[in-house]
Amino acid sequence: MNDEFVIENGVLIKYNGNGGDVVIPDSVTAIEREAFAGMGITSVTIPDSVTSIGWSAFGNCRNLTSVVIPGSVTKIGGFAFAECHGLTSVIIGDGVTCIGGDAFIGCGNLTDVTVPDSVTSIGKDAFSTTAWVQNFPDGTVGIAGKVLIEYQGNDKTVIIPDGVTQIVGGFFPKTGTVMLPDSIRYIESDCFRAYVDFKNGHCDNCDIVLYGVTISFRNLYSECCEKFDGGLNGDKKVWDKQRWRNYSEIEADIVEGIIDRLNLILNRKFDELEQYAYIHDECYKVIVAMFRAYPDDEEILAYIGRNMIKLCPYLTGDENLDTIDGCIRCLIDKQEYEIILRLLSYLLKDSSPETVQKLLDSGKIFTKNNIDKYILEMIDNRKHEIQVMLTNYKAMNHWYTDSEEEIRKKFEL
Repeated sequence: MNDEFVIENGVLIKYNGNGGDVVIPDSVTAIEREAFAGMGITSVTIPDSVTSIGWSAFGNCRNLTSVVIPGSVTKIGGFAFAECHGLTSVIIGDGVTCIGGDAFIGCGNLTDVTVPDSVTSIGKDAFSTTAWVQNFPDGTVGIAGKVLIEYQGNDKTVIIPDGVTQIVGGFFPKTGTVMLPDSIRYIESDCFRAYVDFKNGHCDNCDIVLYGVTISFRNLYSECCEKFDGGLNGDKKVWDKQRWRNYSEIEADIVEGIIDRLNLILNRKFDELEQYAYIHDECYKVIVAMFRAYPDDEEILAYIGRNMIKLCPYLTGDENLDTIDGCIRCLIDKQEYEIILRLLSYLLKDSSPETVQKLLDSGKIFTKNNIDKYILEMIDNRKHEIQVMLTNYKAMNHWYTDSEEEIRKKFEL
């Protein structure tokens, strides 16, 4: 029995050796949290049987100089190699998908890092204090795997490359506009907090562009200043709900609030989004833009269908619309027939007979192949008048008229 390692069911619980060069046994499938923390190891060989490295597994191993993480590993936990001051080189194998927050924090001498494209998630400050990141030239869009981990600059426009899935590091408020790709799934709000100069009454905010929708954080300056009686002064505070708060706190809440909602939208977590009492106009605009970009996305379609009244102005561009009938008629006038067809199951049951007639008159919506589906939906929703209108339209076009039972049999097959 090897007393160096405490292993239970393939999990390396604790290293009890004397340090130096360490070879982890091939029987190990996971390295538990703090298994090597604070030990005097100088090198470690991790076998390709290992699939995960736990929280602070190698934390504070100050004599460790380099590490190769095999592609069998999928997750590196938070603080996994934190405060490894002697660490200069890290190679992360192709297969790792997730690197936890602060994974390499305090590794000030780490200059050589290889991160594969398989990495799609990196926690906050995973590499922020490493020499590797600190040595990025100003204006560099620092990307590790598919994650943006650093940007420091004041370019008027920053274009985040397509394929990037997260923004977890960097500071953008001094930038004019940040163009985000459709691949983005997570945005860290701290990256877009305002740069506030209280002494000179100045605040820098940027715009972000997502799915063609511009979200202007510059407006936060005037919005927050109004709460401060027209002035930006660090000594002034405002009573907000239950306590006195200063400008920075309010500004942070607004930025974080918008970005929190955007993150839910980007990940199609619409059930969580609907728990918010207030959703910003920009968020609704992004949802509609995503709806147009992904015509087959059932989750986006279902959310819009459930919230048609709220989203009518954003679908049509007419901010005064607040009825289903008005929305349909506007979409007909704009010849947005594809949009109508995708939403028809949600629109039809709440439409008036007059509006349904306009749909029939357009000749662009109902066909021999789809009309039975909508007749059946109207039967199920007890919309007798509209059911009759659709049935008559079917007969007028000399499409064979089935009974309700025959229609149902078609869809059962």
